[in-house]
Amino acid sequence: MLFYRQVFFVSDIHGLTPIGGNLAILRDWGHSLLYVNLIKQARQWGSPDDPVTDWPTSDFDVILVSDSFDLGGKYFLQAQGNAEISISNHLSGLILNKTYDSITNTLSAVIVLP
Repeated sequence: MLFYRQVFFVSDIHGLTPIGGNLAILRDWGHSLLYVNLIKQARQWGSPDDPVTDWPTSDFDVILVSDSFDLGGKYFLQAQGNAEISISNHLSGLILNKTYDSITNTLSAVIVLP
């Protein structure tokens, strides 16, 4: 086997330097989990209201990642604004330590999936 290794230094990388790593198509049902922040690979918001930002301004839903493989573990949730959060009916899990700080307008919780 022949291996080829190319080393890039930060000074060599410009805005137009293509970089790839044989990444799969970004989908919530994919097995790649390219991001630590799951919202970056989530589906579109269920009911976006703001025509400028395309962010919801009222009740909405979003699928962060499908249950196509084991995602068991603890996930930290943090969002601006206060909201009711829930786990889809077909998944089991817990929502722990849900708090809202009115001074910083921040919602925090720990989501535990078995």
